Amino acid sequence: MPENFYDTLGIGKDASAKELRAAYRRLARQYHPDVNPKNTSEAESKFKEINEAYQVLSDPASRHKYDQFGDNWRQAEYITRARSSKSPFTWFNNARTARNQSNINPFDSIDSVFSQAFNAAGYTRGPAASRSVKEIDISVTLEEAYNGTTKLVETPPFSNISSNRYELKIPPGIKPGEKIKLAIGSQKNQQFLNCKIQIKAHRFFTRVGNNLKIQTEMTLLQAVLGGEIFVPVISGKKIALRIPPETPNGQVFKLKGKGMPIKSKPSEFGDQMVSVQVVLPQNITDEQRQLFEQLDQLS
Repeated sequence: MPENFYDTLGIGKDASAKELRAAYRRLARQYHPDVNPKNTSEAESKFKEINEAYQVLSDPASRHKYDQFGDNWRQAEYITRARSSKSPFTWFNNARTARNQSNINPFDSIDSVFSQAFNAAGYTRGPAASRSVKEIDISVTLEEAYNGTTKLVETPPFSNISSNRYELKIPPGIKPGEKIKLAIGSQKNQQFLNCKIQIKAHRFFTRVGNNLKIQTEMTLLQAVLGGEIFVPVISGKKIALRIPPETPNGQVFKLKGKGMPIKSKPSEFGDQMVSVQVVLPQNITDEQRQLFEQLDQLS
């Protein structure tokens, strides 16, 4: 068993954030249970150790506490308070005063008395004290953000909760940067995970709020004489767009209601903005060139 989190990740205490991420990714790939089907239990144990080490060291505040207090870093606040007390009896006196003011029954069990004294003095313990909120990124495609989806989230380890998998329901219309709070663990030892949504770049569409933007092409003849083109929409279909005669290059058309769903109003949608770009003909024939020259003489 490695002596500390740095040993777990195989890095030194002076490792940069970039080196830390690289070590974590390498080890996570190496020990992920999915790639170790013949030795799942050992791989899972190692994977949990790697995750716990990374979660602590990747957070600057947690890493600073860990460097100072080692395995006792979670109790850093209490240790710091104790060290800053003016006398070794300061905390005891405060707790005694708080106890006298909180109507503690002297005939309660010793555990109950200590529990009440701790709470009255401003210290808490148990599930409420250990609750914390960590944050992870969840990547979804634009189509998943449009339709809504369910993601299987492998949670990082929390204090005394081991890593596990939970279902995260993502509603239609979710925006990049939005967070969904996921409750994990039992009711007695519940923790929360903020799942920050990241939406992958799309090869066709650009999202602007609830609207979508797309560029498409039209021929020179369509631009001059008018015509019809077919435009993809995020639902996966293609719809006809009527191009009026003498449409300038870069003209933007609005496809109403073909954008992203509005999360707070699932039955309403944004719009799709279509920018049409003229594609000039290539490798024209002599006859076509003559026609353009005649057109030039007429204009």
